Amino acid sequence: KIAMNKQTGRLYAATKGGLYYSENGNDWTKILNGYAMDVCVGPDGSVLAAAGDSAYLSVGGNTGSWVTLTTGKAGFLPKTGIGWMTFAIAPSDANIMYACLTNTDGKLLNLYNSIDKGASWSIIFPANPAFEPFGSTTGYGCYSNTMTVFPNDPNQVLLGGINMWWGKKVVATGYYNWEQVSFGGLSTDIPF
Repeated sequence: KIAMNKQTGRLYAATKGGLYYSENGNDWTKILNGYAMDVCVGPDGSVLAAAGDSAYLSVGGNTGSWVTLTTGKAGFLPKTGIGWMTFAIAPSDANIMYACLTNTDGKLLNLYNSIDKGASWSIIFPANPAFEPFGSTTGYGCYSNTMTVFPNDPNQVLLGGINMWWGKKVVATGYYNWEQVSFGGLSTDIPF
């Protein structure tokens, strides 16, 4: 995945060889080791990235300073059982961040939200077999997993898996309502 700091033009690339950045698109420098699953840049230049078995935050895009978010401690992201991680930062509020983690079987581990720029995280879409965004029998979350935040509302997010899910914060304490908004399954009645 490629992400860009819109203020400085710095590019970030999440690759199987690690997380890289470039100031000009030609010369690249590795900043995190391990298979990089995702990278996103917030409106203030902060970077969320997953590399190896961990999630990292660089406040303001300082490539020399990374905070590990996957500690397993209360209020942080879990450290074990993770198959894939994706992130989103609200374009209208750099403090609002989202992290979608899947299990090693590709099913939802949990979707998390931070309202304080990654200092603490809360579950806003818990794993639930009745509402599995990545497929109830076979989990596709290790490659069919993407998120985006509404441009003008930091409390609304779209989660893409087998289908699209729309999450909207409905209670100030952090409760999100989730609704499936696409239905991509094919009927067996359709002749090919």
